[in-house]
Amino acid sequence: MIKNEDQIMGSDRIETDVVVAGAGGAGLSAAVTAAEKGARVIVLEARRIPGGSSVLASGLFTPGRPGQKTEEIEADNDKYFKKALGFTHWKTNPRLMRALIEKSADSIPWLKRQGVQFKPDEAFSADQENTMLRISGPGRGGAQVVKALTARCAELGIPVMTECRARKILNNTDGKLSGILAENNGREIKVLAPSAILATGGFGGNKELLKKYIPNFSDEDEIHLGGVPNPGDGLMMAVSQGAATDGNVLLEMSMFVFPWSMHLSLMAKHPEAVWLNKKGERFTDESISFPDLANTVFRQPRKVIYAIFDEKTKNSILNETPNAMDYNMIAAGSWPAQVDKEIKIQIEKGRVKISNSWDEMAGWIGADPEILKKEIDEYNAGCEKRHDAIFAKDKQHLKALYTPPYYAIRCCTNLLVTHGDLKVNNCMEVVDKLDNTIPGLYAAGDDTGDIDFGSYNFELPGHSFGFAINSGRIAGDSAADYAVKNSKELLR
Repeated sequence: MIKNEDQIMGSDRIETDVVVAGAGGAGLSAAVTAAEKGARVIVLEARRIPGGSSVLASGLFTPGRPGQKTEEIEADNDKYFKKALGFTHWKTNPRLMRALIEKSADSIPWLKRQGVQFKPDEAFSADQENTMLRISGPGRGGAQVVKALTARCAELGIPVMTECRARKILNNTDGKLSGILAENNGREIKVLAPSAILATGGFGGNKELLKKYIPNFSDEDEIHLGGVPNPGDGLMMAVSQGAATDGNVLLEMSMFVFPWSMHLSLMAKHPEAVWLNKKGERFTDESISFPDLANTVFRQPRKVIYAIFDEKTKNSILNETPNAMDYNMIAAGSWPAQVDKEIKIQIEKGRVKISNSWDEMAGWIGADPEILKKEIDEYNAGCEKRHDAIFAKDKQHLKALYTPPYYAIRCCTNLLVTHGDLKVNNCMEVVDKLDNTIPGLYAAGDDTGDIDFGSYNFELPGHSFGFAINSGRIAGDSAADYAVKNSKELLR
């Protein structure tokens, strides 16, 4: 057991076995795992409270469920291993993918021992496998996991030092990693340890890194950051140590968002709506799955779109009961009444437009009226023929827009988190440009790459949060083992 947190925070030089940068799902899982193996652990968290973007998660990917027969678990693991690698065209690391999938089944009883409760989940769409467990409890499931792991840290005597930002990896006189230099309210703190785990949550809040890794990202883009604006500390610290990057940076995005009203977001994303870009052009089949929709929206001017529907389509949507996932995200009460209320509020703020004229609607969007009218006419003709000749939208969602007034909701791209770009092996050891491990340096969660390519794999729901937990546990295991073997050389 190490000194209590108040004593730790008053010190400028602290010794431990494992230092973890980041107190989200990956970092907390790593810390608890390392401590359960007997290592002394300290967690550094730049923000005021633990959690990061993990608090927004709903459930975890769990291909091999506890209670299944061994051969069934093995069969499931092989199935999802191939599905995951096939989705990326084998552009990701197979051994890392195997390690993360194999860890999944064991992570559920482990989390239950930490106090997390689960309930079975259903697939969100026909494209998904029923491989996710949703966390029980009020609010978002990820917040329940963070709460349980934070409490477990307290039980194990792990200080979670909030408002303490990791700034630099330290090395001893032999050039070996010897800890992390952190900053707390302008004061430098040296946390000396033979093992360091980077779990700082990606770089969604760093525009310079976004522009570096994402060729079509621009300062003019209207991006809503739905996750935590992490600056990429783990990535930058590791690269300064010679760490390799693997090029598999992924933006995990929802298709778009109306951040001022969840009710209007659900209206806008309905497959019966019609989506136009700032030029007034339709650009996609509005009924495809959300990661693919996010990719299409990301290609549009300023990454802004307008969800269009008429009075008849609006009423049709409101007569439906939102699915369970969506219903959990909206306020209690009458769904139609809430939508009408929010429309009135957002019209006054200039984010929603109602008009009986397509020309007036085009003027509000800033589009050429002739282009917009041509797109609507073309769409309506496709609805009449029950065939979308351009984008092949499913005919069940083809509803012509003939009944004024017409509605437009202005939506922007929603960036949840970034994944990558640190290159790691299947033990979560960070490697250099020659693929050699950097002794004592580990990474987990969104700081790592090599599990997704192109877009989020919607067929494996919950794998982003699930892999955060699994990678954290693997990193904690590995870092604790390394620390035991190398602690005597720490201060050389």
